[in-house]
Amino acid sequence: MLPGLSHAQPLESQLDCKSSAHHFIAPLHFDRSIEAMPMRVEANSVNAFKPASGRELTAYGFRVFAVLGYQQGDAIFKQGSGQPVSDSA
Repeated sequence: MLPGLSHAQPLESQLDCKSSAHHFIAPLHFDRSIEAMPMRVEANSVNAFKPASGRELTAYGFRVFAVLGYQQGDAIFKQGSGQPVSDSA
């Protein structure tokens, strides 16, 4: 038997600190690289999304276990119970 081939989707190019949370998370959301619903929403509204089943994400050679972000007024993100960390994080 041959081992299953897997391809990890690298995220390095998107980690530029210049993009909004929407521009970082939306492509991952729409191509189903991450789960549609966040696995956790912090009080400061930071949403944690886990990679979708069968998808592997990497950043700088490390496996990604959660993708974090928040964009105020964006339907992808849920608002927490406290004050949002910022308009986009």
